[in-house]
Amino acid sequence: MSDPTETHGATTELSTEDRELIDAATSVMDRAYNPHSGWHVGAAVRTSDGRIFTGSFFEHATMGQTICAEPAAFIAANMAGHRDIVAVATVGAPGGEDGDEPCTPCGRCRQTIHEFSLRLGRPIRVLCANRSQSHLLVTDSATLLPHAFSPPSAEGS
Repeated sequence: MSDPTETHGATTELSTEDRELIDAATSVMDRAYNPHSGWHVGAAVRTSDGRIFTGSFFEHATMGQTICAEPAAFIAANMAGHRDIVAVATVGAPGGEDGDEPCTPCGRCRQTIHEFSLRLGRPIRVLCANRSQSHLLVTDSATLLPHAFSPPSAEGS
């Protein structure tokens, strides 16, 4: 099986749809509530009908109640009645910095994306970037979390 991961030097190398999704995630990253880590993370999901829903990182002192940007975007789409997610973008960096690597979803978020892809019966496109979008990673949900935990009840639900 080939690895569908691509790295890009700038968003100009991406499709218009991918650039729009990364721009949407970038536009909400500074709305993050992050009094403990200082991380600014935004996410955006695109549905099959082209709608974009966003979410930002919302940190809590107990960390267990923290809501990462990716699930926040998935929840926004779900609450609007849209579950056919085709792509997700994550953009982030610590504090006001740019970051020298793409910001990728944490393990819990990778599992969320994976389970959503199981329900859809196909991988979800995943785009990751730093604040300036100068460092990009493009992959899919299956590659992002290889050998993922897949409860039988998640498939086709």
